[in-house]
Amino acid sequence: MSRFEEIIEFAIDQEKKAARRYERLADLVKNPHTREMLLRMKAMEEEHREKLENLDISEFLNHTNGPIQDLHLSDEKDIQSKLKDLTPEDILVMAADFENDAHELYLVLADQAPVGSATRDLFLKLAEEEARHKYDIESQLESGV
Repeated sequence: MSRFEEIIEFAIDQEKKAARRYERLADLVKNPHTREMLLRMKAMEEEHREKLENLDISEFLNHTNGPIQDLHLSDEKDIQSKLKDLTPEDILVMAADFENDAHELYLVLADQAPVGSATRDLFLKLAEEEARHKYDIESQLESGV
């Protein structure tokens, strides 16, 4: 497996984890608007996973890339035991942080992809969508959890 294929697998895994986190968070909140937003976020992360799974990486495999920086954004932390004590606001702040991390990851991946490639375009689109997700979450925070 090439380094790029490993990166795509990593990104797919991160999208799966994000979808599971949103599902768990949605189960914790009482506010129906917040719950609905978190479930929409879950669905969007599942769409990102599908796009990555269907990515044609042939154009990338023959391209020479520089070293890829490990952002350590997805290092698993033991938050499961703390989730039950979170307020709805805490949950949204955490979700916004997840989206920001994903946004940064896709920007780094886009920088590694060949200029003008469909792969680069996909990563830039995913970065844009993650930024939109963060905005949506912060809008929910602003309007009241």
